[in-house]
Amino acid sequence: MRRFDTVFQNIQVFETTIDFPSVPSNGSVFFDVAVTAAQGTEVISFAPITDATSLDDLVIQVFVPVTNVIRFTLFNPTAGAIDPASIDWRVVTGIANSELAVVV
Repeated sequence: MRRFDTVFQNIQVFETTIDFPSVPSNGSVFFDVAVTAAQGTEVISFAPITDATSLDDLVIQVFVPVTNVIRFTLFNPTAGAIDPASIDWRVVTGIANSELAVVV
């Protein structure tokens, strides 16, 4: 079994509250959150830490496009607009250990 901290380097944990805008029917919304020290090119995990039932019908992607920014992409595949509630998030970022990239 591989330890999580050997597969990824520079692991950072961020918590933030986000009030997403309304997402139109069959549309997407990009939402950037500024955070200090987000340097990883990979988001290892992300999860709401408060009630997130208002996101139930959305498809969500999270990544770090540039240093100090975490980008949430929300896609609404439903027939009606969705206006999510304000939600607290925990996002973990890191960089894959290049020494293990070939092995894994």
